[in-house]
Amino acid sequence: KNQILFQRKSILIKINTRSLLFMKNFEEIFEIQKNVKSNFLALEQETVAILSCDADDIEGHTVARVEYLEKNKELYEEIFDFCKTYEQGYALEMAVKNTAMREELPDNLKEVFDRFSQVYAIVNRVVNVDKQVTERIEREQNKIVKQIKDMNSGYESKAAKFYAASDAGEQKHFGESKRRI
Repeated sequence: KNQILFQRKSILIKINTRSLLFMKNFEEIFEIQKNVKSNFLALEQETVAILSCDADDIEGHTVARVEYLEKNKELYEEIFDFCKTYEQGYALEMAVKNTAMREELPDNLKEVFDRFSQVYAIVNRVVNVDKQVTERIEREQNKIVKQIKDMNSGYESKAAKFYAASDAGEQKHFGESKRRI
């Protein structure tokens, strides 16, 4: 009886140790999730700022967006590395990506799914605003192209071409024969 009792306690200890280890790792995943969420919130702010900022500021916001995406890429790599070592790794990855049905996940992964659902809500908002950002950038590009065309076809452009040619020793409007007169 003592040996059976000892074996049962040993199994319980192993199970509890494994559970504590995975809970500790889930806490790390939850900490990473907080950082991912924070980065996506900042990305959302940068995205929305593009809609109303001066044209000169668009590039700065775009660069900041890329930086937040790069940070999140690294954070997701950490999570997916952990998924490879976890015994329910595929289910965990599905929970993180929100590609599984919540009801089909094991109970211990539902909180992971719920927390990452918050992240994907932000991602969806960014995707929706991104369409407007693309339109804004296209409008700004079209303005610049129009300005360039206007500058190249205006009176100043033709006069500048004339002066540039005369500075180079070429006289398009007065030939050599006219100089001798």
